[in-house]
Amino acid sequence: MKEEKIEVTQIIATETEAEKKVETFSAGEAKSEVQLTPPEKLFCSLPKIEPEQEPRQIVACTEGCNCIIPFCCRYTVPNGFGNVTEQALEKEIFYHSNLYYIIDNEPCTVDVEPPEGCPTLGVEIFPVRIVGCIPYVANVKIASESACTQTATGSTENFVNPINGLRMTLSLDQCVGVNQVVGYVTSPEVSPVYCGQFIPCSEIQVAFIAGPTNCTDGSEDADGTIIEFRGNFKITNCPISDEVI
Repeated sequence: MKEEKIEVTQIIATETEAEKKVETFSAGEAKSEVQLTPPEKLFCSLPKIEPEQEPRQIVACTEGCNCIIPFCCRYTVPNGFGNVTEQALEKEIFYHSNLYYIIDNEPCTVDVEPPEGCPTLGVEIFPVRIVGCIPYVANVKIASESACTQTATGSTENFVNPINGLRMTLSLDQCVGVNQVVGYVTSPEVSPVYCGQFIPCSEIQVAFIAGPTNCTDGSEDADGTIIEFRGNFKITNCPISDEVI
């Protein structure tokens, strides 16, 4: 009896997925599992670099407080209309206010000396100023024997005799501009006045003189007598300082 030949087939174990994965991550071919941060996130994670700022300029407080507003006006009385003398004739001035308080936005610095042995300190304070103008009308009456005058006659055909030997009133309209410091405060919050506050004429005093003058600056007509109004306006609520609470 013939013996059957039995063929034996060698069975090779199938590689598992885990084994394949192990082989895949062999030395020199392994892939890093570390995930990279996106550039935009990396940029945001860096410390923010602020642009360099120029040092703040220190401005010294140099303008002094001034409550006085000087004014001066001149006009000429033509020859033949009157005699101007130093005698006390009627002289008056009418004015109204167009002034306001303003607190500067930027402070200035003033040096303060503490007790002996301590360094000098620079303290910031805010200037308070008045800005605007004061319109005024200067009037003076002069003795006129040569000139004649008359009030309204009621009609252009009603002629009347002239009046002479009376005083004649002369007027001149002027306006003085103002922009000056009247005080300092440590902060706008403690200032007794606020920015944009109106100054009524009841808070403005005046002192002036009026009379003839020898004007030689060439700005006036030499053919006549020059009358000069010269004086000062004064702000009564001045100087300004911190409000005491």
